[in-house]
Order: sequence, then C-alpha cells, then structure tokens
Amino acid sequence: MIRKKIRQGSAFVLAVVLGISAFVAGRTYAALGVEVDRECTLQINVPETGFSELQDLEIPVNLYKVADIAVSGKYTLTADFEDKGLDALENVSDTTSADEWKQLAEAAKKAVVDGLEAGTPIAAVNTADVEEAPTAKIVNGTVTIGSGEEDKLPVGLYLVDAQTVESAIYRYSFQPYLISLPNNNYYKAVDGAEGDDTWIYDLVNNDQGNNAVGLKPAKEDLYGNLVIEKNVDVFNGTYDSATFVFQVEAVKADPDAAEGSAPAKVFSDVFAMNFTGPGTQTLTVGPIPAGAVVTVKEVYSGAGYSIAEDTEESQQTIIVAEEVIAADPESMIATVTFTNTHDDRHNGGNGIVNTFSYDNGEWTYEAQRR
Repeated sequence: MIRKKIRQGSAFVLAVVLGISAFVAGRTYAALGVEVDRECTLQINVPETGFSELQDLEIPVNLYKVADIAVSGKYTLTADFEDKGLDALENVSDTTSADEWKQLAEAAKKAVVDGLEAGTPIAAVNTADVEEAPTAKIVNGTVTIGSGEEDKLPVGLYLVDAQTVESAIYRYSFQPYLISLPNNNYYKAVDGAEGDDTWIYDLVNNDQGNNAVGLKPAKEDLYGNLVIEKNVDVFNGTYDSATFVFQVEAVKADPDAAEGSAPAKVFSDVFAMNFTGPGTQTLTVGPIPAGAVVTVKEVYSGAGYSIAEDTEESQQTIIVAEEVIAADPESMIATVTFTNTHDDRHNGGNGIVNTFSYDNGEWTYEAQRR
C-alpha cells in the first residue's frame, strides 16, 4: 500500500451532497494516499422520512465519472467533462464551500443534458448502451452500484443523477450531486475530537458503519381536471333560460404531513351553467391538484327546477392526474353528474356572472346575465 500524506491544497476530499451526507475534511494533513487501482461500491438511499412514496417507486439513477483521482487526491477531469465549466474541480480543497460544490454538480449535469440534446450523449458508467434506460434503479428505497462482477466502480469523482419520477399525485425531482470514491468520515468529528480520515472505498451501510449516501428530493403536485355533467330532462319554456350554480371545494391530504394534520384546502370556486332548452351540458373545472377530494354542491337549481330524486345535491370525487390518464386508458377523469327537472313552479329568475377588472388602482365589474 502507498503511504503518503496529502497536503491541504490537494483535493483529497469529498462529496458535496448538500445536506444529504457530506464527507468533508478539514485539516492540513489528511488520509494516506489514494489506492488508485482499487474498486469501489456506492449505495444510494432515499430519505427515510418526509418522502414516504419514494419507498414504493423505482427511481432510475445514472452515474457519470467526472474526474479521475490521483494518489495525491488531485482531480483530473475526464475527456467527457473537459471544457464544460468544471475547471475549478482541479483546484478544490477542504475550503471549497457547499455552494461551490453545488455549482460544480449543476455544471456537470448541464454537460450531460447538453450532450443528449446535441446527439452526443455521455455514457453513464452503469449503462451498457447510452441509448438504453439506466440499469441502476432505486427499488424499495435503495440501490447499490459496484457490488456485482460487471459493474465495478474505479476510484474517481462521480455525478449522481437520479431521474425525475412520478407517483399518482406527485412529481419527484432530485438534486444532482458529486461524490468522491473513495471518501472518509473526517466530517463526523464532534466535540473537538478528530474524525476518522481513513479512506472508505465501499460507501455502503453495513456492520462497519453507515456510509451510504442519500438523495435530496423535491416534490410538486400533479394536476387533473373535474367534469361537471348537468342534465335537464324537462325544460320550462315560459322563460328563455335557466341557470344552475355549483360550489366546488377541494382538499388534499399530504402523506408526509404530521399525524393528525387536517387536509389542506387546495381549490375553491363557484361555477354556473346556463340552459336554453332540455339536454346535457358539461363543464370542465381545473387544474386541481391530483389526489384532492372534491366536493361539488349544486347551490342554486334554477327558477322552477329541482334536483331529481336519484341525484345528490352534494357529491364527491377524487382528482386523477392528467399523466395517469394519459398512461392508462382505463383511468377516468373525475366526474360528477347532476340531473334537474322542472317542478311546475313558475317563479321567474336567472343568473348573473360578474366580470371584474382592475384599472388604475380601482376594481370595477360588469354584470352579465346568463
């Protein structure tokens, strides 16, 4: 084994994982020289809390070798990442900030995206054919790369690029980050004690320690629409038209909210339909966050009309994401149906929809009969 102290100016550190799991060093002399002919293993996990759905999703992961590591710990960019705004990697040190590492990771991700758009994709180390989907997938919250005979990882600095995935109600994206193989636990020093700067070539969770790295996800709502279907089976010809008004309220429960938390109101509005004769009309309302429970109540049934006996005046449904409907033809857009009939009353009435406008600091409105 080569035994060599590393000077402060060398890049013997590092992963920038931005609050995920950071391997950071902070003294003038760190670990022994890097064994550049070693093979490494990398375990990647999703967070245990805050993103419960990720445990049930398959998350494709691409791993790109951004730089080689010398015995001294100095990084040298691979050919794929030269002239891609990553020159600062060759001069990083233990004083390189988390924000600077974040910018380097984003530059590496941009190089990957630019390569795809230009038709000259950079091959991921865990993908047999750059035209195929990544072979590494996080399943049940974890994946280990480099543990098999055919996917060994040489020492180096890697870009971890987890792909965006969707559940039935959310879209999850992941912050790209750089991880150094090998790494060390020097950053774990507490209470003034020195951390362990021994190089770790297998970043996994096992009996020897918890050294796997994690993903930093963000989630955003998927959206869908609501269809209100209105039937008027008998029309009162005494009047030119009849207006029906619906109150639409939607609430959505976050699966990661604290126990006992009330669902959040995510939509509230009033809509009207105008009939000039018997028949059926539909009204599409949205977008509304997918997974939301929508309550639709007919709050005005038109002059001389009442809700049919087989129709509830307040109905509920759950919003289905447009992406789910597009992927599964059997999935249906959320729909509620109301039927009204004339009840032989002849009290006149109609509907007014107010159109508001804002000009020179004042609100004005125009009443439009429906």
